[in-house]
Amino acid sequence: MSDRYKVALFLTRSDAISPNEFPDRWFAAGSGVMGNGLVSHIHNSACAVDNPIENAPPAPYDTVDEYEFERAGDAAAFFASTAFTADWLGPRRSLLAEPPQVVSGPVRQIWNGKPATPDSVKILTLPVRRAGMTMAEFFEYWTVHHAGLALAGQGTRERLVNLASCATDGRVIDGFAAAPFDGIGNIVFDSAASLAAEFASDHYRLNMAPDEPRFTDPAKSRAMMVNARTVAIG
Repeated sequence: MSDRYKVALFLTRSDAISPNEFPDRWFAAGSGVMGNGLVSHIHNSACAVDNPIENAPPAPYDTVDEYEFERAGDAAAFFASTAFTADWLGPRRSLLAEPPQVVSGPVRQIWNGKPATPDSVKILTLPVRRAGMTMAEFFEYWTVHHAGLALAGQGTRERLVNLASCATDGRVIDGFAAAPFDGIGNIVFDSAASLAAEFASDHYRLNMAPDEPRFTDPAKSRAMMVNARTVAIG
């Protein structure tokens, strides 16, 4: 288990900006911002590839910016700083249709199999827990039972680069609304072919997909296929 703390910002572009030009406009507004305890900042742009997760329709966002910190207090200080609010977010507000939404909480690193390469492909999962489950029950099922089931698939560990989950802890980041999810997960495969093999497998169809509604609400959960770009590494 990792003691890192994640903050994910969900961004929706202005209608005046096309999906293709949004990432370039976002980065043209200025360089990244560092802060005490910031471990990484990854910019995930939605890509026009079918989402393979059976019980999580595509998310409506254009981008998800993932920040990881050594501690929750480092995250709070960073997002309250002038360097972020004025220097980073300020010049970009006009590019957005609405203020960013946020999910934040501690990260559980489940699998770290091999380094990512330019061929790696990434899915962000945005689950909403099944009605009647507590947050503790949901997170335990997601990161222990469901993740264990995933890693039991034939060839999965060889295909998988990274598997990590973050359940929201309810902290409020000033200036942002809470996104309508109970967490954010990272699934990274070493190639598009590996992703296709995983989700076409009998193990996914017969075991993984039927397990998803046992801890998530398929009507409210979402997922995104993304292109990941590293903005900062602490």
